[in-house]
Amino acid sequence: MLSQPRANLFDVVIGDVSGCIVSKKAVEQRGADIATKPVGSGPYQVVSLERQKGAVLRRNAAYAGRKPHYEEIAIRFISDARTTDLALRSGELDFAVLSPSAAEPLRSVSGLTLNEQPSIAYVWLGMNVEKAPFTDVRVRQAIRLALDVDQMLTAGYNGKAPRLNTLLPPQILGHWREAPVYKRNVAEAKSLLAAAGVSNLKVQAADPEPGGVPEHGAGRARAAGRRRHHRRGRLAGGRHVTGIPARATSARTSTCSSSASTASTIRTSSCSGSSPSRSANGTGSAGTVRNSMRCSRSRPARLDPAKRRQEVVDAQRLMDKSAAYVWLTNEANTLVYRSWMRPAGVPGWIDWQYDDFGAAT
Repeated sequence: MLSQPRANLFDVVIGDVSGCIVSKKAVEQRGADIATKPVGSGPYQVVSLERQKGAVLRRNAAYAGRKPHYEEIAIRFISDARTTDLALRSGELDFAVLSPSAAEPLRSVSGLTLNEQPSIAYVWLGMNVEKAPFTDVRVRQAIRLALDVDQMLTAGYNGKAPRLNTLLPPQILGHWREAPVYKRNVAEAKSLLAAAGVSNLKVQAADPEPGGVPEHGAGRARAAGRRRHHRRGRLAGGRHVTGIPARATSARTSTCSSSASTASTIRTSSCSGSSPSRSANGTGSAGTVRNSMRCSRSRPARLDPAKRRQEVVDAQRLMDKSAAYVWLTNEANTLVYRSWMRPAGVPGWIDWQYDDFGAAT
């Protein structure tokens, strides 16, 4: 029983993995093997799973609901965009989700359809407000004004990713449509630094994780499957995770130093959710390594949608006032699939709905 009302109970808890109903008997009997040999009553059954390679799903004959279109789906895990490109061209894969730049060369391939879909991920630069010189809001404001976000998106995403000016993208409840758009203003940035008494501020990017920052699109899961027809087709899908997953416990760190002290900033890319509170996981728990901006949430989510929306917008206003965040993009997805099929997924394409895949109409 909840101690107080929670508006996000349905979309964060009940509608997510944490709300799944599992067989107590199966969990007790299989132990850790339950992760690879699950027991369930859904439209598909996992008939095989090979780590790092893929899995095979087969239509559940005992499923009481609507029968899925595809009898069998073979999932393939591919982390490299170039390998995915070649597999789509050869017919090995029938469906995949790529970054816009990786998908563009496939536009001329006969029999493939490219469909641009918005993402609900978010990418930002965060400043640690507890480390000098970022303890001074004027320094944070100066950094925000010194960065050319539009140029960063052109360089990092070939200009194909939309700019994000606040935490939540337009698809999520509480999107702050009127959020300010900060354009580069070097003169004002210098003025703010001078007022803060900071000079010779230097920033050196460093990545403590082996292998450095992955290219956009790396680390995504791909999948392939078969449809029940006279000729064999293959279906590709998967779970989209860009950069650092939403529940990651570490962050990429860049060291920033001035003549007076040393500070650190955090750059992180998160996979978001359909709930505003889920989207704020990486920024809303004071004291965590991913929340060096020290944003906190103390009030429960309101049940009234209008009041909840306003509460979320107000929280984003406070984040903007802190100047601890430089919002970059919520990225973009390009679905690439055979023209004879119709893919299906949840908003943002963070999960494929295989039982809703079907034939093109």
